[in-house]
Amino acid sequence: MKASGIVKDGREAAYLQVARELRNRLSEGKLLRVDGRLPSYRQLADKFGVSICVIQQAMRLLREESLIEVHHGKTGRVLTDPPVETGILKLGLIHPYASDAPFGRQLPYALLKSIEMNGCNAMISVRSSERNPVREREIAENLLYNGFDGILLSPEDSFTNAAFFEELSRSTPVMLLDQAIPGSFLPAVVVDFADGGNRIGHDLRRRGCRRLLALLSKYNNSSIRNMLQALEEHIEVRQLELPIYEAETRVMEGDYSMWDQVCARLIKVLREDSADVVFSPFDRYLDLFYCNEVPEELRRNRLAVSLCNQPGLFHSRAYFREHLAEWSYSFLELYPTVLRRLLKWRTSGRRPAGVRKLKITFQKEYNPFNQSGKDQL
Repeated sequence: MKASGIVKDGREAAYLQVARELRNRLSEGKLLRVDGRLPSYRQLADKFGVSICVIQQAMRLLREESLIEVHHGKTGRVLTDPPVETGILKLGLIHPYASDAPFGRQLPYALLKSIEMNGCNAMISVRSSERNPVREREIAENLLYNGFDGILLSPEDSFTNAAFFEELSRSTPVMLLDQAIPGSFLPAVVVDFADGGNRIGHDLRRRGCRRLLALLSKYNNSSIRNMLQALEEHIEVRQLELPIYEAETRVMEGDYSMWDQVCARLIKVLREDSADVVFSPFDRYLDLFYCNEVPEELRRNRLAVSLCNQPGLFHSRAYFREHLAEWSYSFLELYPTVLRRLLKWRTSGRRPAGVRKLKITFQKEYNPFNQSGKDQL
């Protein structure tokens, strides 16, 4: 472990960080000398870039845990055998989404499926930062304290903790997914929303469309903003942000009041706006609120455009009866890619470079006069 692996910002005592790293190395059998003893306090202090006093505190803690026996206050001997199962990785996933929302509930499955695909022997912890940078950092510190081997991070949108995670990555692999942090050297795997916006915008311009109404939730990360910015290069865009997630959450509790307010607001805007395209980066919300709640006369002569993050999921009958262009990407593809990069990082000790981008592609066009739907690009 390099000296930079100890984060000296006062949030966690250096001796606790050293003790955690010693536990990990002891369990992996990587720390002992040929004679079976631990390195001297001086050698450990040099290795971790800390004072001997810090090493003494860390060793005292391990002694209290009955992991080592200290000799003359200068070195130590291991008392317990390493764990029988040394091949199990502990991986943490930190994301900003609500854990009880439909998208948030899919994330543990996506990671577990990726672990299975990669033939990886791992246990996982999936935690939501709830879009709170303080909580995001606290979760990471908790994972680190408990000896996790790597962190997959879908960062909250302010990127407040960029420097913290960069420093953390010097000792524990941190892979970004879903969003890259601007200006950061942390490796990432993302969907190329900017390119997707360009592709969709080019298709709409080819169709002769002039104005687009974007149906959005109130929480839009940098990826969605990049897509909208790219769309604006091709077509006039009006963004309509509505409390969609909150409305859906209340409906699950039997309260339709906010749902009705969202629908009323959407209908009012469509009556007043000349948009010939209604687009949502969330196919579920386009289906629920536009296809099923907006009167037919307001949908007639308008093209609906949806973005599916998992092709093949259930849609209502009204969705397939709409004149609709469907674009897609699979968020499930993010996880095996980011996991492979993290595992390679751990094996080689070399941080992967750059951002790997997955493409958004045209899926199908549905037309009320052609119920089967077909690829028309």
